[in-house]
This record gives sequence, structure tokens and C-alpha cells, in this order.
Amino acid sequence: MAKTRRRIEGHDLPGGTAEPLPGRCHPASITSEKARLREVLAEKETSIGRLCKYLLGAPTETARNILKDKTEPVRKKGDKPNPRGHGKNGAGQYTGAARVRIEQPTLNSGDPCPSCEKGKLYELAMPSVFVHIVGTAPLKATVYERIRLRCILCGDIFTPELPEGISEQKYDDSATPMLAILKYGCGMPFNRIETLQRNLGQPLPASTQWGILDTAAVALAPVMDAMVSFAAQGTLLHNDDTSAKVLAFLKEQDPDSKRKGIFTTGMVTESEGHQVAMFMTGRQHAGENLHDLLKRRATGLPPPIQMCAALSRNVSKDFQTILANRLAYRLNTEPVMTTREAWCHQQFAEKTVEPNSGLGKAISYLFIPAR
Repeated sequence: MAKTRRRIEGHDLPGGTAEPLPGRCHPASITSEKARLREVLAEKETSIGRLCKYLLGAPTETARNILKDKTEPVRKKGDKPNPRGHGKNGAGQYTGAARVRIEQPTLNSGDPCPSCEKGKLYELAMPSVFVHIVGTAPLKATVYERIRLRCILCGDIFTPELPEGISEQKYDDSATPMLAILKYGCGMPFNRIETLQRNLGQPLPASTQWGILDTAAVALAPVMDAMVSFAAQGTLLHNDDTSAKVLAFLKEQDPDSKRKGIFTTGMVTESEGHQVAMFMTGRQHAGENLHDLLKRRATGLPPPIQMCAALSRNVSKDFQTILANRLAYRLNTEPVMTTREAWCHQQFAEKTVEPNSGLGKAISYLFIPAR
């Protein structure tokens, strides 16, 4: 620009004229105004950009955009990329964690930058997140030592109140659902929970655990009764049996009874888009427990669809259901099993698999029920 301006002022232009042009029509004036216009526009864009960054933050303020060295880290030849779905849990996945906001001890938004002493500080939209995990007992005890004062004359004792939110009962209401989750949700026996709590210095005997849950079960009995009645109105139900062993039932065994086994029936019903899972342990089979459930079904409703194994003890004798076990087998299971059977015979016929190998023994095991 400076070189062009000197050429214009010296009239050193191809086909130029020696007579100066009047006022702003002079080429030097035009060039000067053009340069000034560019400076004004550049200053305007810079001001608008600063205003947007001040109001909305700088979304592109990353190390890649700020640092001059934009080279990617060199990956070693033997390194493998991390598989998808195996990364660390982000801070957003800790939904039950406590959130602690840490303010700057000496700096505030709008203060001068202590590094360059020219710019001003502003708060970023995303804070620096650090996740800190500590180990603690599943049920944590706190001992409150209340300092008591006694009058030397009348003998009255003054004891301070417990902190706000702490009840007078020893076991908080939050201990009950935690015990229920450990026992029935995670499958931890009471004795194992007792050992864990004792090793952590916060004892909780197995008998005490049972007492807490037994008391809560009485209070929750109306809720359970309502859920069972809701499950009885379902349009689709699944039921099956498995053997169980309960010492109390073994002690109460009737010597004259022909039924010696103890069973746990699992039933899942679907009603109005919701699923209800129920477990019943006793001497009744799945069909007898289903009979007790369907007695709660409202009259006038069509029979529900029942998915179960093709055993007579899984079906109620007095209430009608639409059995889908044979239909499901013919439509879905039979084609798959036929293809699998042909593939298994092919492995042995072509000697692809040795009968005494691990896969060969597994294939042979598949055909044991069919013999």
C-alpha cells in the first residue's frame, strides 16, 4: 500500500497524467480513503467479535486453536486405538454424586488478567471438572456426642438437640431401601453384609437387618397388594418354576404330604405399558400361583396371553389363558433349532470338529434330551 501511494503521488502510473486531480478525486486520496475504510471495518469486526465473546463465551477457545503447534501426537506402531464403549465414565454419568462449586479465591469475572495485565477475565461456560471417589461402608454410622450440663444445686441436666434433619430413631429411613437393594437387588446374604459392616467398624448384625426389613414389609404390604392386583389385569404374562430350599419349610414338612419339593415361581405381567415382576416361594407350582393371581382379575376381561414352558404344572386348571408356548415354538424356535441341528451334524460328518473336543462335547450335549 505504501509503495502504491508513492507511485500515485509521483504520478508514476502507466498512462497517467501529470495534472493533479482535484480534491478527493486524486488517486492518492482515493487510496488513502480506501485504506482508512478497511481499518474502520477491521476495527468494527474486532469490536463485534469481542462483544460476542464477552456475552456468549469463546466456543473455539481450545488448545488446538490457541497453540501454534497443531501437530497430532505420534502413535506408536504397536499401539491400538481404544475400542468404542470402553472409555472412562464422564462426570455427567455420576448423577447421584454431590456437586461442589469451587469459586476463585482471589479472582473474579471482569478483573484484569494477572498474566498479561492487559485483558480482562470472563467466566467460561464449562467449569474444570474433577471426580473424587472415596470408599465408605454401605450403611454409614455417625456418633453424635451431645455435651450435657448439670446444675450443681437442683441436678437438672440440659442436653442439646440433635442437628436438623436427624431423627431420634437409630436407623434412618434411608437404611431400609439400601438393605433391600443389597439383599434382594444385589443378592448379598445378611451374613455377608454383617461381615462387611463389622470389618469396616460399623457393625450391623444379620438379625437386625432382618428386623429392619420385616418392619418395612408390614408398612409396604398395601403397596404390594395393589401391585399384585394391577398385575392380575395384564394382557401378557410369563411364568416358570425353579427349585428352592427354605429351612423353615423343611421343618414344617408334612410327613403325610405327597409333595416334598419347594419351588420359587417367577411371574412377569405386562399391563398398560408397565411390567410387574413377582416371586413366590413355597410348595405351590407355577400354575397354582397363577391361579391365585387370576382370582384377582376383573370379570369381563379377555383371557391373557400366557408364555411358559409346555408343562401341565405351569397352567391354571380353573382359569383360561391363551397358551403361546407351542405357537411361539413353531413360528420362531423350530426353524432356528432345525438349522442348528443340521449344522451340528455337518461338523461331525465333515470331520471339522472332533467329538472329544470341547466344542464336540457341547454339540453332543445338545442332543441328549432328544434321545
